[in-house]
Amino acid sequence: MDLAEAMRKEFSKTKLCWLLILLLQLLGAGVAVYAVFVASQKSLLAVGAISVLLPLVVFYLKSVAGVHYGLGEKVRRLLVIQDGLGLSPTPKDLLEVSADSTALPAVDPKPIGKYFDSNLPQGLKRVAHILEESSFYTRKQAAVAAWWCGALSILGMLGATGLLWLAVQTPTTAGSTGALGTGAQVAKVFSTLVVFFAAGTFATLWQAYRSLAEASKSVFEKCDALRQQDQPKELDVYSALSAYEVAVAKAPPLPGLIYWLCRTRLNRAWSQHMGSDALTNPGVRP
Repeated sequence: MDLAEAMRKEFSKTKLCWLLILLLQLLGAGVAVYAVFVASQKSLLAVGAISVLLPLVVFYLKSVAGVHYGLGEKVRRLLVIQDGLGLSPTPKDLLEVSADSTALPAVDPKPIGKYFDSNLPQGLKRVAHILEESSFYTRKQAAVAAWWCGALSILGMLGATGLLWLAVQTPTTAGSTGALGTGAQVAKVFSTLVVFFAAGTFATLWQAYRSLAEASKSVFEKCDALRQQDQPKELDVYSALSAYEVAVAKAPPLPGLIYWLCRTRLNRAWSQHMGSDALTNPGVRP
């Protein structure tokens, strides 16, 4: 079994589920805003039905995403052990992965070259080098993802505040509701948008990706120090591995688009890093 391809398929399905979740929640916010200005009874019934169904669909998609994300992380762990220590997965592990894996094709961007590009012999130092490489890529991607989610949250809140300001500034005549509706309607729209962008999915992703970037930076620095030791301690290596796995498991999957945009630059930087290592460490093959 190609573990790297199996992992890519699981993460692809997870990211597809999260994309649908984001689209559905945006739809839900749009429906909530639309409902504020709706007067038709039939329209209100349709809006109510959508408002009930959307959370159920989102809950189901999050459950599916969690299952496949967990399986993808399991395959990634097997791949680290196989590539770093030369220990092949047991037939039981391979059977479980085959039985539980998704039937959908992988649409996530492929890495440039091998998934792990360590040039060290198999052993604890290679495992540390693999973790250093993984956390190097994750740190940058998570930082970019956090920036975009934070920007969307802030822009959404600014847009809601701007709408409220325009409504206050819009002159109305007696018996008129103004171009933006009554004050009560604008207040409802403002509160809906502010809650959605200040405490909704984008804000949650912002915090999760920022924490992942910080944790990945810490793991990167620790693994870089471990790799340069003659004989890194097994406890230190597996402690770094555990810290990285916990950090990744706590955050939603990183968007494939961000990896696609960053991978060439990150691959070039990592290749230069390995090349400079060969000059200072004769045991490292460029």
